Amino acid sequence: MLQLGQLSLKERTFCAPSSLHVNTAHVGTRPPKYRCWRQNQIDLACDAVVKRSFTVRRAAEQYGVPRSTLHDRIAGKVLPGSTNGPLKYLSSLEEEELVQFLHSCADIGYAKTRQQVLLLVQQIVKKKGLNVKVTNGWWESFRSRHEQISLRTGERLPYVRVQSSTPRIISNYFDLLYDTLSSNNLLEKPCLIFNVDETGMPLDPPALKVVAPRGVKHSQVVQVAIRARLLLLVAAVPLVSPCHQW
Repeated sequence: MLQLGQLSLKERTFCAPSSLHVNTAHVGTRPPKYRCWRQNQIDLACDAVVKRSFTVRRAAEQYGVPRSTLHDRIAGKVLPGSTNGPLKYLSSLEEEELVQFLHSCADIGYAKTRQQVLLLVQQIVKKKGLNVKVTNGWWESFRSRHEQISLRTGERLPYVRVQSSTPRIISNYFDLLYDTLSSNNLLEKPCLIFNVDETGMPLDPPALKVVAPRGVKHSQVVQVAIRARLLLLVAAVPLVSPCHQW
C-alpha cells in the first residue's frame, strides 16, 4: 500500500484514500417566520390568564403564542395593540377619522390634494411633539391601508354655479321659462326654440388630482374664481327641424 507521501500532488488531490473523510458543513434550517400569530390569539390568551386563571405557559401553548410575548403583555411591559417598528404618526382611530374627513370634503366640493393631506398630518404630528417629516412614503402606506380612498383628477365647479344650484332658484327658472314660452306663443312651436352653446379653450392651469372615495370618476372641486377662456365657436340649432309643419 502506497503511503500518502509517495503519491504525486495530482494523485493526492483526486485519489485520496477512502479512510480520509471530509466533514460537510451543517446547513441550518431557515428560521420560522417572525410573529406567526395574530392579534386575536394574544387577546384570547390574555383573557385566559386574567379572567380564567390560566398560567402563562398553559395559555401560550393553548393559543399558539410565544410565552415571553404573552408574559410582557400580562406584566404591562407592552401596551395592548402595540406593533413593532417606528412610532405611528396617527393611531388607527385617527386615521379612520381622517378618511371620513376626506370623504366629507369631497362630497361638498372641497376635496383635498395629496399635498394638503400631508400638510394637515404634519400639523397633527407637530402638536404631538414628534420631530418628524411626513413624506410621500407615509401617504403611500396610508392609502394602501385604506383602499376606500383614491386620487382622481378634480373637475372644476365655479362657485357662482354652486350658489345658483339651489332648489328654489332652479324652480324659479322653470317657472320663468314656462311663462316666457306661454307669453310668446312658443309652447307648440319647438322649431322656433334654439339651443345655443359655445366651445373654447380654457386658460386655467390643469386640474390637480384630489383625494376622493374609490369609485368616483369625477370629483367636483369648487373654485372661487375661474379665468377667462378663449371662445372659438358659437352654435345655435333648433330643437326640431325647421321644415316641419305646425
